[in-house]
Amino acid sequence: MSRFRRTLGALLVCCLLVGMAGVAIADDCVHEWGKPIEKTPATCTDSGSSTKTCSKCGVTTTDYNEPKAKGHTWGDYILTKPATCTEVGQKTATCKTCGEKDYEDVKKISHQMTDWITIEPRTCTTDGLREKYCQLCKGERETNVLPKTGHEWGNWVSNPAAKCEVDGNLTRTCNICATQENKADPALKHNFGSWKTTQEVSCTKEGIAERICKLCGVKDTKKEAAWGHKFSNWSVDTPASCTKEGKEQRKCNRCNLIESRAIAKLPHKSDNMWVEERKATLAKPGLEITHCSVCGGQASSRNFAPRGYKYEIPTVAYGPLASEYPGGMGSTLRLIYLDLSYDSDQRLGLVTEDGWLIGYAHVVVANGTVRVSIEKKAEPTVMRYRAWGMFPDAATVKAVNYDNSLPFDQAVKGPGESCVIALNMISNYYQGSQNERFSDGLLTYGGEASYQQINQQMLEMAEGSGE
Repeated sequence: MSRFRRTLGALLVCCLLVGMAGVAIADDCVHEWGKPIEKTPATCTDSGSSTKTCSKCGVTTTDYNEPKAKGHTWGDYILTKPATCTEVGQKTATCKTCGEKDYEDVKKISHQMTDWITIEPRTCTTDGLREKYCQLCKGERETNVLPKTGHEWGNWVSNPAAKCEVDGNLTRTCNICATQENKADPALKHNFGSWKTTQEVSCTKEGIAERICKLCGVKDTKKEAAWGHKFSNWSVDTPASCTKEGKEQRKCNRCNLIESRAIAKLPHKSDNMWVEERKATLAKPGLEITHCSVCGGQASSRNFAPRGYKYEIPTVAYGPLASEYPGGMGSTLRLIYLDLSYDSDQRLGLVTEDGWLIGYAHVVVANGTVRVSIEKKAEPTVMRYRAWGMFPDAATVKAVNYDNSLPFDQAVKGPGESCVIALNMISNYYQGSQNERFSDGLLTYGGEASYQQINQQMLEMAEGSGE
């Protein structure tokens, strides 16, 4: 490379000198040049110079490119720096003429790697690692992953063994690392023999069969539902009459069981002639019957009541409606107001739901107590399920019935200076005789005032008491 640079420089200098020399030559002479005369000898890298003279005009010119550069005469290349595995080497040649030196690289030599050396041994479950390195430079290294080997499993061993209804466990062991692996060994399931009947099925009894597992001896049972009877049609054994039940029977076609049932009596054939069997009273309606034209027994019956006889009629002690009292809300009970701060004796009408006055509630207030008795206007009247209750005011009133009634004909302590009472019953009565139709314009017992006036007084007293 250095030789080339020197040769190129010499050529450039020669070109420059030749150009300058041409300036001194006359333009009008066709020169005839003589033989060149060397003035400067050429070297390995530079051209020499020479002159020549025109034989006509005597002009002299100098040629700086003659003689030409000789070029180096190189000796053999000699290794001056050995190559290694990490650096290039060098060899040198010397020019025999001028001693100029030329250099060339010697390429690096290959690494001399060791065999693979294990650094981390591989196992069944983890990768290993190995490496090798250059024995010359010690710096060049290569690594390589050793894939994990995976387990080398032995055979599966039962621990414990599976049973018919219980899963077992299987274990195997790695021959390399002794790791154990487990898995379920599914239950074997029963290996049953044939079904054998232990109880025959019938109309009323279920059938039973069993089979036994050949492995564990367990018994399996199955049942067959009882057939149920297969009866023939019913046939009459004894006909029924209007005085006696009949009988019919049927027979099971499988087990010959005979089943019987009664045939209802035949209805009587009425002669349609009604005859009084029991007279009517206020205690009980009368009874009429007809007779059977076949057997002469009773064929039909009906209750009857004389005109004006009434049965099971709700009856109350007449007073203002609870809803008319302060705090009485929407109740339809009729309430009697009593001032317990002074003694009193009064009779209040017992009025039926259909509007008849049939008796009196005799109410006596004495020393803050209340005594209630029942008086009939007509003795035959029947009064049942009598009940009365006493309350501080209309707002506290509850339903009164036979089961929660206060006692009649006994003094009962009042709740304070005033109270209200409710009284009711069920009545059988006659619309006539001493009983009379009721209206609130009727005079009360003793004739001092009408029921309308008494009710108004009760409401005013309740309002005045702050009830």
